[in-house]
Formats: sequence, structure tokens, C-alpha cells
Amino acid sequence: IESDVNILDIAALSVIVREAGGTFTDLEGRELTLDTTSVLASNGRLHPQILSALT
Repeated sequence: IESDVNILDIAALSVIVREAGGTFTDLEGRELTLDTTSVLASNGRLHPQILSALT
């Protein structure tokens, strides 16, 4: 979980996480956009549970 980020700081990380089989979204589970400022990266299988715990 990371907040107050700039998309330019996390764009490459998003690709790496996804290519490794993980999931990388904003804190509401949506795909990243140029306006995204908070992100969640996980192994993919735990992503729904983590998102649920955050709400």
C-alpha cells in the first residue's frame, strides 16, 4: 500500500508486478489512471481480501 504517489513514479512498478503474476490497482480496486495517487500491490490471490479489509 502506498499513498501520495505520482503515476510516473509507479508506472514501471505496475508492469513488473503484473508480469510477475501480481495485481496492482488503486485502493478501490480500479485500474491505474494518470490521476491515481494511492495504490495497492499484491500477489493477486490476496488482493480481494486486502481491498475488503481496507473498506
